Amino acid sequence: MLGGLLSSYQLTGDKRLLVMADDWENDCCPLQLSTGMPYMFVNLKTGATRGAVSNPAEIGTLLIEFGALSKLTESRCISTKLNARW
Repeated sequence: MLGGLLSSYQLTGDKRLLVMADDWENDCCPLQLSTGMPYMFVNLKTGATRGAVSNPAEIGTLLIEFGALSKLTESRCISTKLNARW
């Protein structure tokens, strides 16, 4: 979802897409304390999470997506957390 919002923003320049990507990252992407990676599944109504195991391809993709979001929003919070772990 994050990659789609970011790529759409970069193609169109529509700031609403960047705001939605940033909101998604802030509200819907809790990080696991042990790995620093997002959970695979998050119930958006209850906040319940599951799926603590990530594979290397997913981790690499998320590093790129969160790095791009940090660069576009000039916020280093999530990128710094992920790079500290990986």
